[in-house]
Amino acid sequence: MYKPNHFGIKELVPKSLYNKYSSRGDNFLFQVIFDERLLRIIDTIREEFGSMTVNNWSWGGPFQYRGIRPPDSNIGAALSQHRFGRAVDMTPKNISPDDMRKQIIDDQNSDKWKDIGGLEMGITWFHVDVRARTDDKKINLFYP
Repeated sequence: MYKPNHFGIKELVPKSLYNKYSSRGDNFLFQVIFDERLLRIIDTIREEFGSMTVNNWSWGGPFQYRGIRPPDSNIGAALSQHRFGRAVDMTPKNISPDDMRKQIIDDQNSDKWKDIGGLEMGITWFHVDVRARTDDKKINLFYP
């Protein structure tokens, strides 16, 4: 089981899920909910690009569905990678999402980015997921 170095469980789950299962511990939630590849890649992204915000509900912010989205959530698509613990949306503090996407796409064959399967384009935040890559081993680039 991998536990991220730069993100706590409250940053990755909505308040309702945290309240329901937090008594079982953060390790339980990380292990049961998230694809380990996602947890590793968000740490790599943080180390490469600096501070990021995913969910901020625990300190009074508006975001709580930018990590896992439970089945009863009406946010996003029914088969979104968020629903399977394979995606996060992030807001970077020190770089634009477009610059992040460009750097990753330009270097997508690097070992450091090998687990990134999807990047959402044309948005003001940074979406990353760990779905399977295309047949030619490229990152899936998609638009809302």
